[in-house]
Amino acid sequence: MNTEGPSPRLPVLLFHVSQRWVLFQSIVIILSLLWLSFSVLTAQHAQAEVIQIPQKGFSAPNFSLLDTQGQELQLEDFQGQAIILNFWATWCPPCKAEMPDLQNVFIQKQYSGVVVLGVNRTDQDNSLELDRFLESYGITFPVLLDSSGEIAKIYNISALPTTYFIRPDGIIHKVIVGGPLPQALLLAEIQQMIQESP
Repeated sequence: MNTEGPSPRLPVLLFHVSQRWVLFQSIVIILSLLWLSFSVLTAQHAQAEVIQIPQKGFSAPNFSLLDTQGQELQLEDFQGQAIILNFWATWCPPCKAEMPDLQNVFIQKQYSGVVVLGVNRTDQDNSLELDRFLESYGITFPVLLDSSGEIAKIYNISALPTTYFIRPDGIIHKVIVGGPLPQALLLAEIQQMIQESP
């Protein structure tokens, strides 16, 4: 008959097990905190991307592009004026249909704090066709060349034409996807933009 008490190794074994359990719990807590931090940062980044999509009531993102004369222009260059920012391409039938009205508005309003800016989807267009197009339609308002498609991406262009109406303070008044936009509508939006401006 064994009259000895519990093995002296049992407390040592329990001590080591409890140490490992504490270590395991600590690792789980640290990993949980790291995962939580990562989730919060990812959610904040995703939210920031959503806010950056240009929409009514938000600032129009600045950009820089070359025009058809090779001059670099920025959207900021026109701050203080009401801007009609029109994304288009030569192969787009509604773009063709609204060009005369955009040109007429430009001629009527160019000295009264209004500018028409065309952004050609040069990444989807033919540069030889572009020159012929501008000449045949008698376009004299600035046409900017989005040769990489980067500005169209920033402005979330999913269809052509897409027109942004930007107030003199740089805030987007309205976005219209599709066309053609008649001259009367263009003039009405200009009037509203100017009235809304602080």
